[in-house]
Amino acid sequence: MKRILFIHGKNPKPPPHVHRDLLLRCLAEGVRRIDPATAAAIVATHAFSLVAWGRLFYQEEIPAFADLPWVEQLLSQGSWPEDDIHDARPVRYRMARLMYQIGDHLPWLIPLIPDSRVKLSIQETETTWGPTSAKCRNSRCARRPAPETGYY
Repeated sequence: MKRILFIHGKNPKPPPHVHRDLLLRCLAEGVRRIDPATAAAIVATHAFSLVAWGRLFYQEEIPAFADLPWVEQLLSQGSWPEDDIHDARPVRYRMARLMYQIGDHLPWLIPLIPDSRVKLSIQETETTWGPTSAKCRNSRCARRPAPETGYY
């Protein structure tokens, strides 16, 4: 089986082992609803790994118990409500994704992006992680990852 490598987004996250377990539960349940054999294989072969960089960058973690009731509610549903499916893929999210991809490949177009939230997020990422960013120069992201930052 191929491996699934998950690299989380911005903001502090729960402790890596807890975060990985929550993500794996959600992934396995979603895949199980479509293909039970693949879901079982993902769990059995330890095919899911988390790259937990947030603790190194933000120097903090958040407790997982705040999200746990929502995870339990999601997993307890027999199927996904049509409203949830519709709400998960609105045109504005698809357009935002397209703008992120354009900004990644053609950064000189970023000032022309009309959605201010997308533009701000792209610029914030560049400011934080770009090659000249002070945060990157002054943190471990500028160095090779330490062994304890491996996969969870």
